[in-house]
Amino acid sequence: MSGNAYGIRQSIIQKTVPELIKSLTGFTEDEDNFRECEEFAFSKFRNSRWLSVNSHSVKRQIAGVQERLEVESLKEYGDHLGKLCDDVVNHPICKKHYELDIGWAIVEFLIAIARNPVKELRANGAKIIFQEAEQDEESEDSELEALKEDLRKDFIECKYSDDSELSEWSDEESERTETPNTEEPVKIDEVVPNKYALKPPEPECPYKVFDGSKSLEFLLENCQHSWWIENPSHFEVKTDEPEANFALALNESIKSTSFNLIKVEELSTYSEYALMREMIWMFFGPVNCAFFEIKEDKISVRSNVTIPSVSQKGLKMFLEQNFIPYFAMSKVLKDFHKSIYSNILTTSSQPPKTYECYAASMKALMEPLLDKVVEWEDRIRHNKPYEVNTILQMFLFLKKDFKFLEQLFSLHMDIALDFNDHPPHILTTYMLSGFLKAYKTASSKEETNVAVTLFLTTVKVFFHIMDIWWSEGRLDDWMNEFIVEKINSEHEEITLRLFEKDKEKNFFVPEHVSKQIVEDDFLQLLISHSMEAAYTLNFLYEIGKITQLSLTCNFDQNLYETFMEDFWASVYPFSEAPPETLTPTNNSEPSLEPEEDSMMKFVNYYAKYEPDEFLLAAFACNSEKPEEDDKIEESKELSSLEIYEKLQNLSEVSLPLQEIILKSISKILSTRISVSNRFVIKMFKEDFQILKHLQNIRKVLLMEACDIMHFFNTKLFQLIESGKVWANTFTLSRQLEDSMTQRYPDTAGKYQVEILSSFRSKTTKVLSAINEIKISYNLDAELEYIITNENIDTYNEVFRFLLKVKWGIWTLENMDFPLYQKRRRPYSRLEMPELIMRRLEQLRFWVIYALQSIHYHLMTYVLQDMGEKVDKAIENCENLIDMKKVHNSYVTIISDHCFIRNEYMKNGIEQILNLVVVLKEEWKCSVKLLDGPAYLDTTDSSNGSITEANYLGILEHVDNIEKTYVVCHEHIAKGLSEEIYVKQNNIMSGLGAAFLTSMPC
Repeated sequence: MSGNAYGIRQSIIQKTVPELIKSLTGFTEDEDNFRECEEFAFSKFRNSRWLSVNSHSVKRQIAGVQERLEVESLKEYGDHLGKLCDDVVNHPICKKHYELDIGWAIVEFLIAIARNPVKELRANGAKIIFQEAEQDEESEDSELEALKEDLRKDFIECKYSDDSELSEWSDEESERTETPNTEEPVKIDEVVPNKYALKPPEPECPYKVFDGSKSLEFLLENCQHSWWIENPSHFEVKTDEPEANFALALNESIKSTSFNLIKVEELSTYSEYALMREMIWMFFGPVNCAFFEIKEDKISVRSNVTIPSVSQKGLKMFLEQNFIPYFAMSKVLKDFHKSIYSNILTTSSQPPKTYECYAASMKALMEPLLDKVVEWEDRIRHNKPYEVNTILQMFLFLKKDFKFLEQLFSLHMDIALDFNDHPPHILTTYMLSGFLKAYKTASSKEETNVAVTLFLTTVKVFFHIMDIWWSEGRLDDWMNEFIVEKINSEHEEITLRLFEKDKEKNFFVPEHVSKQIVEDDFLQLLISHSMEAAYTLNFLYEIGKITQLSLTCNFDQNLYETFMEDFWASVYPFSEAPPETLTPTNNSEPSLEPEEDSMMKFVNYYAKYEPDEFLLAAFACNSEKPEEDDKIEESKELSSLEIYEKLQNLSEVSLPLQEIILKSISKILSTRISVSNRFVIKMFKEDFQILKHLQNIRKVLLMEACDIMHFFNTKLFQLIESGKVWANTFTLSRQLEDSMTQRYPDTAGKYQVEILSSFRSKTTKVLSAINEIKISYNLDAELEYIITNENIDTYNEVFRFLLKVKWGIWTLENMDFPLYQKRRRPYSRLEMPELIMRRLEQLRFWVIYALQSIHYHLMTYVLQDMGEKVDKAIENCENLIDMKKVHNSYVTIISDHCFIRNEYMKNGIEQILNLVVVLKEEWKCSVKLLDGPAYLDTTDSSNGSITEANYLGILEHVDNIEKTYVVCHEHIAKGLSEEIYVKQNNIMSGLGAAFLTSMPC
């Protein structure tokens, strides 16, 4: 629905609802029941969320009423009801109405307010008379023709004549002449309104179209004089004083004394009044005129024109020194203002909104000068007797305003860049930083106040962007003028804009511009706060909690108004002027009425001399002075001119306004950031329970619940080594869930085991199979801002490494010793297979010791200790960024201490794990040999199948295994020594002692 249609609809509702309540209930407007009914009805209109009326539901209601009437032997009434409903729905007014399905809405409303129609029909049915139309199609036309015929009979044709006195009553603007007996009679078809042409009521047009057809004629008759366009003329002052016509006399004197040898240009003289009128016009609309001309956008004085009492050179010199510079300054500022607002509707090179605010503020600050110029014009137009008005007096009259114009122009030239040559964010930041730089370098109070005034009015755009950002979570920077920008249009993630030259990104900016922007204290403060608040606001916007933040933390108040209130509150203590002088001259407070003034004196007298608490409390409760009006007046936004006047009245010297501005902005933004951080942290701790989820992740992926995970790990190792199909995500997920939910029921459905590669998952080697396993944790969207997918991948890398270490220990601990050792004779001589077995047992002990040391170090000093520390650190976090940093730091530390990123240590440990595979195979062969029948029957001749050469090959293989372990042990010990003594990683000292003090021989 359009805005006009909505307004019409609301006005109709406001007007008709009270009438509807009166007709239905009979209540009067002064009754409480009437007001309750009115509030109930308006609440229904406000809270209605139906897009349209359900026509099918209304049809079913009509059919139900018809069926009931038919059952009650009132079928003719039911049929007539259906016909009337069809007429309403299909009426042209309802079809063309701007409200959708208005006909069905009317029918539904009438059915809703009908009360017991069957009973009413039985009681009043005789009063209802059916009037059937005699003609179906021609009835309406016949009625219309009959109406026209009646109007023709009653219509009196008027005859007009030129002699009639009524002709003098016609409007002057109307030039139509009446011709008697020639005008055709008025047609009745045009008089009678067509009922099918009715339209919904429309509001009156709130504006009038300007007619500029006669503007040029009015300008020439009232503003521009003939001397602007006529040929040169001579204006002579009629007086006895010869000096009054000095210019012409000097010209004639030069001609006569030089005997026409000096060529003297013909001189035109005009009155000083004409000169002042042209000078006034040059402030408002510079054009070529009698005294001034514009060439190449520069204003200059003509060389052949002057006033009678001054020579041409003297007048030109005076004007060029005292007026022309200010004409040029005014023209430059006006042209800038015009260029800003003339480019707003174009598709390219649009100026940023900050420039629009600056142009409006600059124009407002120029108003006093223009008002003084108009005042001088009124003065010379209404020239009082014995009052002399000259151009010298005009200069003295405007001298103070000229100085202010010069300060404003100088500031403009320092801070304004061409918006066609630079990106918008460079334009805005350079302008804002330029204001504060001008404040620092100003040499007078007026210059500082001008700079601060323009800063306060121009920075409003930045505050508006931040206000929407804080209240709605969206960075609405349509002109790309803010200091940060969105990374892409789909998300609200932001990044800092470029302010310095970057050749890689093809971004170039002058060095002095970028230097001023980067070194500005205000922009650096805004950048730090924006980057700190960006992550929190983006998170709340993505999860749809930004509105809850605004309501909970009361962010509805305008950010700019809050800043201005805090700024004035901080400035007032420095003021040397009385409070009544701090208010702008054009916004003076209304004075008290005489009766109210006397009452205030009475109260002040009793409060000072005869204090009575009850009397003062009674007066405070019964005072009729409205407090809301005061609040509205105080919160009224000041214009730039009012701000400047207020700053001028504060003190006779310059105040530390920049420090006050930075302090106020920092205070407001820091408060908002602190409140939002507490809101988000509370939400993460209480609503999202991030600590609980982190503990659940550590229980599985970091093996903190190792007693529960032992059952899952054992089943997984056995299933892989058995050669069966183990790579079934559903089966593995069910096994993991069954193991965890026995003790932690709330973790049901949280874990999911995934297989990374279906091809590699067919192996029976545990070390290779573990590399294809990944456990994912079902996180809510809110928690993904802290626990990212990269963090889960790091957790899985640590999990796979721990799983490999546990497999190595589990494999070595579950090696079966040969049965031969149980029935071997004590102190009997060891045979070669037994010696090999003893060496394998010793090697098994070395490897178990190494893996157990690594396992103990990881599970205690790294995972358990770090887990407790990260819980405390997250509990003490004050904002979302710190919480994310703490978690990322924790993930990085455990990955480093678990040797995930240390390739040197990781390779040594993996070699030991690979050595476990070789040791396991050699162990099985030796056990099989010792428990075999050939070795049990040492006297059997078949024992010759194992020759001495075979034993030598086995011994060589065992030697290689031992040497490999020694190399791996030395490799790990060397790496640990470097970590402890070179990198000062003291957490590795326990593991280093285990390896450095147990070097195998």
